[in-house]
Amino acid sequence: MPSAWSLIDASFPTFTGEERVRDQVGIMLNYMFMLAEGLKYQLSNLGEANFNTTALKDIQIETTADVEAALADMLQELDTVKNSVSSLRAGLTRIEDWQKTVNKQFDDLGVVLSDQSKAIDELNALIRKNEDGTISIGAEGASLHLLGSVYVNGKLLE
Repeated sequence: MPSAWSLIDASFPTFTGEERVRDQVGIMLNYMFMLAEGLKYQLSNLGEANFNTTALKDIQIETTADVEAALADMLQELDTVKNSVSSLRAGLTRIEDWQKTVNKQFDDLGVVLSDQSKAIDELNALIRKNEDGTISIGAEGASLHLLGSVYVNGKLLE
């Protein structure tokens, strides 16, 4: 490991002051790229052999604690999500039940309106205007004669 760092140190760029700023920036960018690549290589090749036993145990304990804490947080979030899903399902069930109730009420209302419409039609069939200006309600032979204004379905019969 020290040999790789020595190699990087040995190649640290030096400037005479005669270089243009643009050239100096290019040299520094190249050096930074070389440092980054060296660091990636060193970190990707770390293993147990690079640490003493105590340091390795400390790293494992710290890492394990971080992972366990993150896992506990995720499990708690999962419980929250499960509770939210359960609440949403319960709400959806209530909405579906309400929808069934409303649909039944509309169906029942349709039946009532249909029955009322039939009754109105039957009553309209029984109402007649006579030649003498009177209104008769009822079947032939059994009728009620009205004098004056009569309204049927909101319309004045004359």
